[in-house]
Amino acid sequence: MSKPFEELKRARNEKRMSLVQVAEMTGIDTEYLAALENAEFSLLPDPLYVRGFIRRYAKTVGVNAKPILDAYREWEQEVNFIEETNQQVSLPSRSSRYQKNRKAGWKSPGSAIEKFKTLNVKKKRILVSSAVFLILAASAVIWLIIDKVYSGAETVQLNQSSSSAPDSSSAAMVKKRPVVRLAQPAEKSDYGDVYSIENADKVEVRISAVKLAEIQVRSGGPTGEKIAEKTLRAKKTEMFSDPKWLSLRVDHPDHVKIYVNGVLIDTSKQKEVSLYQLKIKEK
Repeated sequence: MSKPFEELKRARNEKRMSLVQVAEMTGIDTEYLAALENAEFSLLPDPLYVRGFIRRYAKTVGVNAKPILDAYREWEQEVNFIEETNQQVSLPSRSSRYQKNRKAGWKSPGSAIEKFKTLNVKKKRILVSSAVFLILAASAVIWLIIDKVYSGAETVQLNQSSSSAPDSSSAAMVKKRPVVRLAQPAEKSDYGDVYSIENADKVEVRISAVKLAEIQVRSGGPTGEKIAEKTLRAKKTEMFSDPKWLSLRVDHPDHVKIYVNGVLIDTSKQKEVSLYQLKIKEK
């Protein structure tokens, strides 16, 4: 991806121009010019502005802007595809979990036991007898189903021809989507919400800032090596990956969107400093 953008730097060096000189001629900040040369798109503003930056920079140093614009549009399409996919799947926020439990009127198992104790002897006998009858009836139905399934399976195995075997090549084309689950909530963990990731070779995290936010990322867990500690400005995006485990600390989770292997973690209601442990599920 960076090769078309390297032409900008090459042409600038041939003209013996510094980034400061190009910035003065184009009106583009030097940090944006450097980001264009290195294809570091997460450091750039809205794509609408970036396309204008590319045209101005290319014109100033005398290179064809079309291959560079095409490369940037290709990157845009990839990002948009990820965004559309992410909108289909998301995990609830911590606050929404609380609200859901309250609306459902959740009670502990002990409350049902207490109600049973208050029933008279006759009602208790009726309830127990009904439960036993239902258990016996369900057992009979299950055995009938199992017997039918096994006898049917044997018939299929004997009559099945080789032509009906599944096409291994087509099956290989179907790639399982990564599954992200809340393994342990922050209420039961010393290091924030713990998420497990299945059907993935590594942990991939993308953090997009809506407003100013401070982030810290560690590899291998909350006490692992610190790989990033920075301030994200609005419309900035950072991406991180690790073979097994990423630990994320965010001062204003409601200011960012966190995508874990293509799944959006809803942090829109979390205003306090929060930790997130993102781990590949052990097989």
